[in-house]
Amino acid sequence: MLEHLAKAYLASLHPTLLLERNFDFLSLVRLAGQGQRIKPGHIIKTVGMTDALVRIGTLQATGNEEAGRRWARDFNLVLQARNGVAHIGDDGGLADQVAQTAVRGAAEILGLMNRSLSELFADLTGAAETLLNEHATAVQQLVSLRLAQARARFAERYGPADEERLNALDTVTSASSDAPNIQHPQRCPACHRLGVLSGTWDIDGVDDPDDDDEPFAKPARLVLVLAVDAFRCPVCVLGLGGPEELREAGLPQSVTLRQATDEDILMVLNEPKVVDGDRS
Repeated sequence: MLEHLAKAYLASLHPTLLLERNFDFLSLVRLAGQGQRIKPGHIIKTVGMTDALVRIGTLQATGNEEAGRRWARDFNLVLQARNGVAHIGDDGGLADQVAQTAVRGAAEILGLMNRSLSELFADLTGAAETLLNEHATAVQQLVSLRLAQARARFAERYGPADEERLNALDTVTSASSDAPNIQHPQRCPACHRLGVLSGTWDIDGVDDPDDDDEPFAKPARLVLVLAVDAFRCPVCVLGLGGPEELREAGLPQSVTLRQATDEDILMVLNEPKVVDGDRS
């Protein structure tokens, strides 16, 4: 994205600004608008992402190439991640930082072109704006980005004609849990189809609100509760983990599953306990 946008800006000033430093004459002829003079089949050799960014920085610094190189270095993370994915399929585990850096660069170049974020990001504009928001927390930026990516995947894969298929997927998701006490179906905050909350179960006591006026309170009703630590949607492939991400996405952190049985209570009482570092 950033490379294409940088080249688009240079081309908007003049196509010859896309030439490699050691350019061939035929590429110059074509970018000068005289391509009809050349036989078909010639491939134009244009500048790479780093040099394109250096040129933009240099132009903004009134011809100071060192300033241009410093500006381009601000986006080294994007270049390194792109090369890592292209060569070995690995983004280095910095996907979210890479996205934030790329969006910041895109915003700067779009500003030079007098274009808005929405013209480039369309449905992802909200996520892009969150990534640029200095007051947004890292979790807010991360969740916003993941939600936008999941919505984009859903829109790309499914349409109105797929409703019957999506309903079938919801049915499978709702009924396919191998461990009903540690999983629970939940509407996805991105695509609104059924996803799965997962975590660990425990027993909790719930007071009966109808007993508030009674002089002697009855024992609490015992229920089985899912302490949620992750969410995954099989439809749009949204994945979230941890209380902060779940909270930011508006997902519950605990779910009451059902009334606890005697068997549930016995399982909790018989769980191994750790004492002084030894399991007993």
